[in-house]
Amino acid sequence: MKYIYTTLIISLLMFSKPLISQISYETSKAVLIYQFAKNISHKNEKEIKKYKICFLGNDFETYQELKKIVINNKIKGKSVELSAINSLNKLPDVQILYIDKNWSKKVEEVWYKIETKNILLVTEQCSDAKYVMLNILYKPGQKSISFEINKANIIIENLSFNQELLLFGGKEVDIRELYKNIKQQLEKEKQDIVQYKELIKKQTEELQTLHKQTEKLNTDIGNLLEKISKSEGKLNNLADSLKSQQIKLSEKLSQIKTQEIKLKTQEQEIGLKKEEIESGTIELNNIIAKKNKQQLIIDSQKITLSDKEAIIDARNKQLTIFAMFAFMLIILIIAIFYAFRTRKKANEKLIIINKEIESKKQILEKTLKKLTKTQSQLVQSEKMASLGVLTAGVAHEINNPVN
Repeated sequence: MKYIYTTLIISLLMFSKPLISQISYETSKAVLIYQFAKNISHKNEKEIKKYKICFLGNDFETYQELKKIVINNKIKGKSVELSAINSLNKLPDVQILYIDKNWSKKVEEVWYKIETKNILLVTEQCSDAKYVMLNILYKPGQKSISFEINKANIIIENLSFNQELLLFGGKEVDIRELYKNIKQQLEKEKQDIVQYKELIKKQTEELQTLHKQTEKLNTDIGNLLEKISKSEGKLNNLADSLKSQQIKLSEKLSQIKTQEIKLKTQEQEIGLKKEEIESGTIELNNIIAKKNKQQLIIDSQKITLSDKEAIIDARNKQLTIFAMFAFMLIILIIAIFYAFRTRKKANEKLIIINKEIESKKQILEKTLKKLTKTQSQLVQSEKMASLGVLTAGVAHEINNPVN
């Protein structure tokens, strides 16, 4: 009974779009995920003993609907194992990772977590097309469900998909628009890098200024210590002015302490500035790494776009040649029909003339009958000859198509 239920839902999704609105959104998603699994191939397909699908998020209804489908249905002859998680910390070894629309907002984080692991990522209503592979779309007002395919990301993960998958309402992501968006983002990141460099330069200048102030302060302290040493030498000789000198000395010591406190504060500020520069350098390296990854994606998308344009040009040439051949064939058929019709009218006039001659010249009746019979055979022979020439020409064109 469950097998019949699954088959009915798949048939409705494939061949009866008006009835899709009568199926729940969660059921439709479950069927699409099942079809994704059937039409996507992994590089280690033969080594997979059990097909594993993992749900990330809180979409329990879709999880239950998919569970009903895979109970009595296998994927490529393999049993199916479902699992659910709420965090990326313990991501299991799976073939498909489905993330709900809440996690789809963090698709970039998920992408870098599963990158190069040969995992098919299925997202729900994700707005960032450059990180999706198969993205389920839903329009509540129209009650219609579809999906989009980012072929470049699928190829990057060493996956391949069957073109029949598009029959379930899928469409490929607009590579040119995606390339344009990535290029704009790269330009923005370049501007951010320039700003970070300017900020680092400014902080470096401030640090140099602080170093100069520190050196000047050390010089002042050295001079002050020299004065103190001179004062101590004078104290031995000037016993009468001991009290006044002690007061001055205590004041200078307090100044020294104040300057030492300022020095420690400035040293702490210098340490903070160094930490800020180090964090800025780390962030700059991360941005450069992201830029390099995105450049690889752009290069693969350029190759895919050029291949598609070459295929379209070849098809257009084939269609043009076929149209010319069809046009010539139609003209030839019209010419043969016109010749046949003209000859038929001539035959009818000839019969009338023969009848008139027969009434006037009964003596030539036998000779006229033989002439009429011979003429009819001649007309038939010409028809067959014309038809043979046409058939031979068509057969030649079929056996030797124009390149």
